[in-house]
Amino acid sequence: MGNRPIPNNWPWWSVKTTSAKACEDSYLEITNENRSSEYTNVTKLIKIHRVNGGGKKRCFNTWSDLFYVPKKFSDQWQRISFVFHKNRVFLEVAVPTIMSFLDLHDSWEKHYGLYLPDKYGSINFADGKLVWINYNYDIKFIHPVKFLGNVAKPNREKLKNDIIPYSKRFTKC
Repeated sequence: MGNRPIPNNWPWWSVKTTSAKACEDSYLEITNENRSSEYTNVTKLIKIHRVNGGGKKRCFNTWSDLFYVPKKFSDQWQRISFVFHKNRVFLEVAVPTIMSFLDLHDSWEKHYGLYLPDKYGSINFADGKLVWINYNYDIKFIHPVKFLGNVAKPNREKLKNDIIPYSKRFTKC
């Protein structure tokens, strides 16, 4: 999770207006309907969220393709994400907003990798040509890399022949 704003010209952002309403509905459901829940300390969640929002309730947005929820937040994550899913909040709005309820933004670890749309704009990366000329073993991740379909066959081969054997030198899975 980084501080990377999604560009205004993002082609999928037409869902922003519907996600904003759905996010607001989710916020209201969490703060109103779950206030009496024995499993959720809504007062604490709202306090953390307001600190992260500069004193205001906010729906956040950022790249959300890769994230990790620590075990200590797992139960709350499940409860809150159920509400956001039910209200059909878009991924890049739901994930950072849910995280904003759970922990202070200053304590989030940011793992930066390469988002190809930041470099090339929103195009189809399925054939892998731009993926592999930018890939190196030092970056933490690269997105998007597609593996489905005939056009992505080179990506599957590169994964099978180069990436997996390289990673096996460091893992026992």
